[in-house]
Amino acid sequence: MNGPTGTVELDWALFSKRPGQRDDYTVIAASAARVRPASLAKMITYFAVGQPAGPAPGQPGALPWVTFTAATVSGTPYIGIAIKEWPAAPTTDATGRIIVPTRFFCLPEVDFHRELGSYLAFHDAVRDVAPDGLPSQIGTGLLALRVSRLDRRTVLASPAWEPVGAGRAASLRAALATAALLVERPVTLTPARVVDLRARVSYLDLTAAMLPAGAAGALAASTWADVRASQQVRLAFGDDLGAGEAARLDPARPPSLRQLATASGTGGATAAGASTIGATNAGGRYAAVLAHLVGASRSAPGGEDEPATERLLTGLVEALAADLTPRAFSRPQEFAEHLAVTAATSLAAAVRSGSRSPRDARGYLASMPVGSDPSQCLFPLLLDGPEPDDLRLALRQWPGPGVAGSTHPATALVRAFVGAGVPVGIIEERLTDAPTPVRAAVVAALLEPQSGETAPREDAVNLAAELIRGSQPGRDDDDWAAVRSRLLAAPELALLIVLRHIEARPGVGLNNLFRWLEPGPSSRTAGVLKPYRLLADKRPPAAADLTTLTLVDPAVVDRAMQALVSLAAAWRLPRYVLPAVGGWLETETQSGQLHFGPRRKEEWRALLERLDEERAERDRLLRLIGALPPKQSKSLLKGGKGRKAAPVTVALGWLGGTQAVLRTEDRALTELVLSHLPTVTDADPGAARSPGEPDATELSFAGDGAGVAVAIAYSASGGWRAGHTEFAPFVAAGGRLVEFCETVHTRLETGGEPGSMTLPGVADPLVVARLAGEVAAFGFAAVARVAARLLEGPVVIVTGPDRPPLRQRLTFLRAVFALLPAGVSASMTVATWAADPSPFRLAFTARTPSTDTTAVRWPPRPDDGLHGLAGIYADRLGWARALSEGTEPIVGQLAAMTDAVTLDDLADRLALVGGANQAFGPPGESRPVALATARERRRAILAGRADTVEAMVRALVVLLADGGVADVEAAYRLADRARQQGRLDDVLAALLRRSEADRERLARVHRGAVRLGLILPGEGLRLVLREALQATPAAAVRLLVQLDLDGRGPGELAEWSRWLRADGQLADLAAFDALLADQPASEAARTRAEAYGPDARALLQRLAPRESAVPAPPAARLPEPAATERSDAVPTEPAPTEPAPTEPAPTEPAPTEPAPTGAVPGVPPPAEPAGVASAGSGGWAGDGAQATTAHSAGGPGEQAVAGTNPDEPWRSSGWRPGGWSAGGPSGGAGW
Repeated sequence: MNGPTGTVELDWALFSKRPGQRDDYTVIAASAARVRPASLAKMITYFAVGQPAGPAPGQPGALPWVTFTAATVSGTPYIGIAIKEWPAAPTTDATGRIIVPTRFFCLPEVDFHRELGSYLAFHDAVRDVAPDGLPSQIGTGLLALRVSRLDRRTVLASPAWEPVGAGRAASLRAALATAALLVERPVTLTPARVVDLRARVSYLDLTAAMLPAGAAGALAASTWADVRASQQVRLAFGDDLGAGEAARLDPARPPSLRQLATASGTGGATAAGASTIGATNAGGRYAAVLAHLVGASRSAPGGEDEPATERLLTGLVEALAADLTPRAFSRPQEFAEHLAVTAATSLAAAVRSGSRSPRDARGYLASMPVGSDPSQCLFPLLLDGPEPDDLRLALRQWPGPGVAGSTHPATALVRAFVGAGVPVGIIEERLTDAPTPVRAAVVAALLEPQSGETAPREDAVNLAAELIRGSQPGRDDDDWAAVRSRLLAAPELALLIVLRHIEARPGVGLNNLFRWLEPGPSSRTAGVLKPYRLLADKRPPAAADLTTLTLVDPAVVDRAMQALVSLAAAWRLPRYVLPAVGGWLETETQSGQLHFGPRRKEEWRALLERLDEERAERDRLLRLIGALPPKQSKSLLKGGKGRKAAPVTVALGWLGGTQAVLRTEDRALTELVLSHLPTVTDADPGAARSPGEPDATELSFAGDGAGVAVAIAYSASGGWRAGHTEFAPFVAAGGRLVEFCETVHTRLETGGEPGSMTLPGVADPLVVARLAGEVAAFGFAAVARVAARLLEGPVVIVTGPDRPPLRQRLTFLRAVFALLPAGVSASMTVATWAADPSPFRLAFTARTPSTDTTAVRWPPRPDDGLHGLAGIYADRLGWARALSEGTEPIVGQLAAMTDAVTLDDLADRLALVGGANQAFGPPGESRPVALATARERRRAILAGRADTVEAMVRALVVLLADGGVADVEAAYRLADRARQQGRLDDVLAALLRRSEADRERLARVHRGAVRLGLILPGEGLRLVLREALQATPAAAVRLLVQLDLDGRGPGELAEWSRWLRADGQLADLAAFDALLADQPASEAARTRAEAYGPDARALLQRLAPRESAVPAPPAARLPEPAATERSDAVPTEPAPTEPAPTEPAPTEPAPTEPAPTGAVPGVPPPAEPAGVASAGSGGWAGDGAQATTAHSAGGPGEQAVAGTNPDEPWRSSGWRPGGWSAGGPSGGAGW
């Protein structure tokens, strides 16, 4: 409330000298009602700001000086004002010095807030009370004055403080920065020009308004202070003399809140004229939350914070004015914590109301300093649809141990992930750096059953075992006491933990686990673990010792026995267990209680065959279970030719045509089609049809889990027709929705509505090869990121008013869905054009919609900015492609995944990024023992044990050669450890020089090493790494291939090639050099380069059209079938000079000219649009072309920018010749 409020009573004092007085200044007149004169004198002298030498008119330090004090008297906080003013009629003391009196007034803080509300109102009330207007003696009563109240909101709206900075915006930024600095230390304001007194007082009010109102009882501020003297004021204008401990700030050049929040230092002056504070300090946290609350923009001119609107500032000021809780600057964390609670609570309420999304909450937690949600009010919002990276957010914001225990957010998140089926490896990776109390609390929660269940899930127990194994708790470790008690009370759980330990790496660290789980001798847990403990002590367990194992869950018994044999094999003690285990097997098989089906027989056969030392007993047991090793059939040997998959015939029904609907009772399908019709003409008059299409048509596809339908809309008639079929036979044919659309379209164009049609089978190698070629034509990186974005939500491809040709759009859609499982068609909705794309998951349109939809500019380019499951999927696709020879294996594996997938279902999305995705699995035959050893070695290295280059190389070789994508991501973390230690080049060079009998494994190691180098920022390329590449031509060629896969331009490839071929080395790259320089390559050079496999040939093919002035269409040559390409081994030595063997010609006649990939029979290939490389250059649009991807605004701190990211590092950019760079050799963003 503002305006006249009546009378306020003030304690007062006159601090001066009598004329001719020799003594120092003292109180010569004062009230003595609430505060004694002596206390008034202490307040005046404690907050003294110096003694002026003269009035100094026109100077920054000109009188009067006005100081606002804050002191507590007898438990009551008081706000005071001291005015030091040059006397109108000067008098002198005994030494001849002019006496400069100080008038002082004060009142209780509660009266200050209620009656005055601001420093300016206080100053206006007492400004005209002259010294000669006060009583001349000590001991009088209070001074009653009429006052007008000015609250903080009025101060904010006032222009009075604008002259302090360079205008209103700069002054606002300065006040915000001043408030953040005040939380940590005193601040001296050093404006470059003279500012009048009223503007200074108003600016002090503005700064105070950016702090809680309860801080007024601790904030002393002054319009001028001598910085050379000892000061007790917290905020003052003064000379910038570089003295004292105060931060210095020029209001005309304030630092941004982002600078204050992220600065690492705690002293010295910045370019903006202010000492900086770190984000880990209370001031840095306060600055970060202020920036969030006022909508400070990072893109303002000069990188300064520009408050989005004064409406946000008004809301902030009102919230702070309502906080009257006393605050002390000696406890700065209270300032930051209260403001963080305010921000988090406000955001949580907005998310619950629907005005903000959970993505905003994640953005806040990711971008704000630690402790920005102290009340954990945002955490429950993440549980509705948790993402794996939420674990990193939880551990970052609530690191513990203060919030450790069952209440830690990570505990509930882990339980939610396990319940949703998130792969254990993903969860474990994100808990690597969790503090011990948090890890123990997570394990304790995992070992408890989920709601409605009687026992913890298998995945939960497996994850708990991994965390226990990585932590190696001791018996006296209090953090793990609850977990130990739980296991000792549940023998079956303890057994499962031990079994998982053995299966991960037999024998390693098992004795430590036994010591931690040491039970009493009569405990049932002791009986269950006895066989394993006896073996660990090198004593054979008797048959009776196995009896306790048979009393646990029957589903666990077989696993427990296998673990015992596996442990004996690892310790080379098979004779200790085979008699007892053999007796058990014999008893079980004879009694019929244990059925050995094919899978169980294979498990036992693989296990027993490792026991070469006890061959006779081993063979007896194999015969006992009927699992003697079978003879291999020649048809199953490596290199056998696969058969072409049989086509699948599907029944068709029609809507909008002449025939009856196949299922007239299914109204849901009709409604599905009607709600997902494509748009032929836009309301926008600027929209143009594709050239050469006299009667434009557009297509859409929609699936509801039971059936799928294709709708075709026509521009001439304005009508539409649709064909539909059941989902099961459709997905059996590969679930290729675009091909289905095209086939239905072709049938309608030819005038027929048949009752069935034939589609190619799932594994048709020619179809797979064609799809792989189309992915390559648009660029694997660009296509993969569009496919991955579909996991985030709807995606629109924005082309502008001129539509690309329909055939080109269909070809791109084919490429996108080739990188997703066939089962996504069960719930997919797609349109080749939609004026309103909101009903569709993926659609082309003319302009970016206003809805919360990810927009991708046409033509697509590789871009950064993916996060969550979409980011994981894109990264894993990138790794799968980097480690494979050709795209065909990935496309074929995804086509074989025909189970229905609903992208709106979190469980299905989690399955896509996890181990259930065949494209991310290990290659060929599994080597579980070698992988388990490598994983354990990696853990040991990260824990600081066996941390040598050789140990790293040995672990990386197995992880890259034999592991799935999850293992390769683990290899990344290990390589990043080498980078941090300055040993990355040595590790990569050792990998490149590695020799291996199995050429396919060696090729994967080389590919992995190349990509690790390209995505890991490091210490700089040394000659040792270039020499290793030059000594391994296959890896050097792979480097160029990988750059092409990542969407790098020809100029960047040429720069790399020149660097690799320094001093005339690597003749194998001569063909690439020539083509990149627009020169013809010799036949011998081509032959030499082509010997390095299909990817090398494909790169030559894409570069080849550069020799001609006539561009070729994308993917002009049909790639060879996958079986043929896989037969080409990648050489590890310089390629032979003789020509590569001629491959068998296809049985079907080849066209006289190359046909564009995905062309429909009878339709000429369309011209390429501007911006798409006509040479099919993997998404090149000139050297170093960058993506222009628009998407909806995320949460605070979220930006789609290129560069390194420490929470998701495999998306950072890579190395370049001569040094490391955030953008690769040409400075472009890496993928």
